[in-house]
Amino acid sequence: MTIATPRISAAKLAEYVVTSSARRRRTILFQQADPPVHIVDRYKIVSHAIAKCIASKDRDEVNAALATIRKRAKAPRNERHLQRLKDAQDALNVFESIYSSRVFSGLEVSRFFRRLPYLNVSGVDVIVKPELLLHDRRAEPPRVGCAKAYISKSHPLDEDSQKYLGTLLHWFAEEHLQFLGSADPAICYIIDVFGGSYIAAPRTYRSRRKNLLSACEEIADRWPQIIKKLAEADAEYETTE
Repeated sequence: MTIATPRISAAKLAEYVVTSSARRRRTILFQQADPPVHIVDRYKIVSHAIAKCIASKDRDEVNAALATIRKRAKAPRNERHLQRLKDAQDALNVFESIYSSRVFSGLEVSRFFRRLPYLNVSGVDVIVKPELLLHDRRAEPPRVGCAKAYISKSHPLDEDSQKYLGTLLHWFAEEHLQFLGSADPAICYIIDVFGGSYIAAPRTYRSRRKNLLSACEEIADRWPQIIKKLAEADAEYETTE
């Protein structure tokens, strides 16, 4: 399904900003405009289990998800589905090895249950979609933040990408969670599952926000041409059927 309005995930926007490859930027935009079916929600069971585990401080949530994956792996739909299940199992095994309730010590941790708004940057809808709300009511004024699991084997986060993704998490908290308190980058976390680490958003963010604004302006300008090329490719495919 082609997406007519400029839209990009936070992780892909972070990658878009830091990559020097014009080809990679183009690929990112084409995949965001017309997401491959096998990429959408690839690790949904993993991110849900991680959020439940951290919010409830209960490792059994991970064990339950692993049991579900093992059951599905006994009768996969195809080879690709089986590989996705194996990757999900690997992700949960890595998370289990790095899980620590101490990371969020002193914070109220809860899951987001409602559909979250986009972060609009220069006319582009950025899909941030954190899984966890982090709240420090003891501070004056109260502090608020959020946490998001990053799960990818093929595109590991480098240091620059981590900082841009953290900046977007903090920006999201500032725009959409301000009614709960002051957005604090120190309690906005990326849970880099395959990287095996928890990363707080950078405290300095002005120059990164400026770069994100510029990148989104570029994306908004390029989007109509991307959609046009996708439509032309669809039309060509239909005529050859």
